[in-house]
Amino acid sequence: MSYPYYRKLVNLFYPARCMFCRRNMEDERRLLICPDCLAAYESHGIQKFLLPGTYGICEYALDYRDEVRQALLRFKFSGMAQYARGLAHFMLPAVDTHMHIDYISWAPISPIRHMRRTYDQSKLLAAELARGCGIPLLRTLHKWKHNRPQSKLSGHQRTLNVQGAYRASHCAQIKGARILLVDDIATTGSTLCECAKTLYKAGAAYVYCIALAHGSDEGKIETNKTSHG
Repeated sequence: MSYPYYRKLVNLFYPARCMFCRRNMEDERRLLICPDCLAAYESHGIQKFLLPGTYGICEYALDYRDEVRQALLRFKFSGMAQYARGLAHFMLPAVDTHMHIDYISWAPISPIRHMRRTYDQSKLLAAELARGCGIPLLRTLHKWKHNRPQSKLSGHQRTLNVQGAYRASHCAQIKGARILLVDDIATTGSTLCECAKTLYKAGAAYVYCIALAHGSDEGKIETNKTSHG
């Protein structure tokens, strides 16, 4: 059986569906995004919001609402790990502006949540970014504290909830390094701030933060959009 015929047979019985609009797609299975949604969400460009305290800005690719929110919920809680490549695609323009970084890392989930989900969604995104730009992927943090889900808490509660939740890993490599820290969804930025604080204490020279999606209008910075391609 030829490969093109095999592909047609697979698409006939198991059609790929766009992760956003959920329409069937005949051909494109790599990103799992239809051409219309790809163009629409690429036009969003890379945006920024101000992190709490003294941790600067966080760049992000999508707004956490409507079809994006539903896609990310499936990615995070419903086993749709295959969404990682398509979602990371929207983050690549931000990574392209930080090619001087030494490592790409991520804000990890706790071992208990990892056991329940079988994967860490932020690690999958970071791995796709590392693969796409050729920058080494490095686990720099371990989440030893199994805290309450951030999504159920207020802004101040989120800050308290993550305090002391992370410990640095591979400290010898962290020292003096410039690290791009990846998270899936950022709302107040409390998780990224706590992670960045831990990395700075371990000797990181600089920590750049990027989230796939931002879930609030608070702290957004008006900036020129950077589209992909």
